[in-house]
Amino acid sequence: MMKNAGGLQLHLFKADAGHENNQNILMDFKDVKYPGHTHASFLVPSVKGARAYLEKQGLTITGERRPGGVLRAVFCRDPDRTTMEFEKNSGEDEEVEVTGEMIGNQRPIDHVGIRIRNPQGNVMWYAEKLGFVQQVMTYELDEDPLKNERPWITRLEGSQCDINFILNCNTEATLGNPLVGAGKVLPGIVFVGFEVDKVEEARKWLGGGGGEGMSG
Repeated sequence: MMKNAGGLQLHLFKADAGHENNQNILMDFKDVKYPGHTHASFLVPSVKGARAYLEKQGLTITGERRPGGVLRAVFCRDPDRTTMEFEKNSGEDEEVEVTGEMIGNQRPIDHVGIRIRNPQGNVMWYAEKLGFVQQVMTYELDEDPLKNERPWITRLEGSQCDINFILNCNTEATLGNPLVGAGKVLPGIVFVGFEVDKVEEARKWLGGGGGEGMSG
C-alpha cells in the first residue's frame, strides 16, 4: 500500500502474468472491447503543468482530451500499460509547476472509467447501490457499440466523485473482465476502493452481493 502527500492511496498486487506482447487487453485492441476498469483519473492544478512534470519523469504522453479545443486532460501509461489520466475540468488552465504531491491533492481521484455491457442497467445499479444518482452526461446510444466513444457520467450524491461509463463494450456476455479470468490475474485496475465511515453498515446496504451479473 502506497500513499502520496496529496492523500492518494494505491494498493499494488503482483500479477500472475504480463500482457501478451505488452498490449493492455482492455485498451490496446481496436476491435475487441472487454468490460472492466479502463483507467483512473486524478485531479491536478494544471494540465499543462502535469504534462511537463510527467515528461520530466521520462513518461510518454499517450493522449489528451481537448473539448472545444481547450486542453483538459493528458494520459500516460505505467510500466504495465495501465492507463492514467490527469485532468482539470473547470477554470483557466494556468501553466503552474506541478509536483508529485499535487496529484490527487484535496480530491484523491476525479473519476474511474469502467467499460460496461449494459448501460441502462449498470447506471441504475450504481445509482441504487452506491448513490451515483447525479447524471452529468448522457447521450443517445449508437447501435454499433464501437461508435459510442464518449462516456456517460454519473456523480456521487453530495460530492465530486464521478464514474465514467465507457459504452463501447462489444464482447459476449459470457466473457467477463479478462484481468481476473482464466484462473490468473493480469496487470491493470482490478478494483476501486471507496472510503466509508462504517463498513458493517455498508455491507448491509449492499445486501450480500446485490447487483449480481452487473459487475461488468
